[in-house]
Amino acid sequence: MKKLASIVFLLAVVAFLQMCKCPPCPDLVPSVSVQWNENSKLVYVTIHNTGTGSATNFLVYVNADENPESSNHRPQIMHKVDLLEGCSSITLPISDFSPLAHPDNSYLDNVFQITVIVDPKGMVKECDGCGENNNEVSVPLF
Repeated sequence: MKKLASIVFLLAVVAFLQMCKCPPCPDLVPSVSVQWNENSKLVYVTIHNTGTGSATNFLVYVNADENPESSNHRPQIMHKVDLLEGCSSITLPISDFSPLAHPDNSYLDNVFQITVIVDPKGMVKECDGCGENNNEVSVPLF
């Protein structure tokens, strides 16, 4: 199911890129794969810059969305990207949520999906019309 969701997402990105012709500016698009089970809580993230301009100094949040949401020990991993050239991609270090398991977040048992948000602070000026609408992707775990 998760693999099918990843394939569908990648096909949607390809179709979107064929429709959207951006000027020379950055366009940041995340893709995500998840290995989440009893023994493993791993998230693999790749950020694609589908525009021709470089993107510098932006954050990527990898959130383990919970229900109910814990008030303490929110499972979130942050990555900083210094530079991503146009028409290229970067694979981030594996986000391992296992060390974030804590009694306050039910040892991650209440996580129902993974959400990746690229440039959540809006520091990168992306392409008008297509750049800011594709910075987030969610993958349900069940």
